[in-house]
Amino acid sequence: MRLMNFDIPDRLRELSTLLEVKKAEKNELNHYLSSMKHKIDEFEEELENLKKENRKKTADLNRTISLVSQNSQDSADISEEVSPMKLDDSRDPVLEKPSAIVTRLRSRNSIDLFDVSPLRNNKFATSTPIPQVEGKRQTRASKKVVEAPVATRGKARRGRGRRGAK
Repeated sequence: MRLMNFDIPDRLRELSTLLEVKKAEKNELNHYLSSMKHKIDEFEEELENLKKENRKKTADLNRTISLVSQNSQDSADISEEVSPMKLDDSRDPVLEKPSAIVTRLRSRNSIDLFDVSPLRNNKFATSTPIPQVEGKRQTRASKKVVEAPVATRGKARRGRGRRGAK
């Protein structure tokens, strides 16, 4: 038999040392596995906490959005309800400047209903009329006389291409 060729106590020692090495490796792997399980549990807890925080923040954000949309809806309702004619009948709103109307609305309601910046930068409010040459129209940009009839108001200006209803 082949076992006779080997020294049995030497082989037994080799196998016992190999067994001890394998047990040590197994213990290391079990320790590593338990530490990884512990880390996984910590990450899962952290993930749950982050999910809870995210839900809270999302709920707060949705509440804020609904409040803002509700406030904007309320301010739109107020701006529809309040007209310059209803505020004060003694003043003629046609003769009054738009900025004065906005100032009166602001002082009365203490709500910023309008943005006044377009009224301040209104280039048409104080524009000077373009000098007209009889039978010809002068453009503002080039200041040169264009061969075209003097434009009339209203429907007669429609359908004139570039010159359009200005």
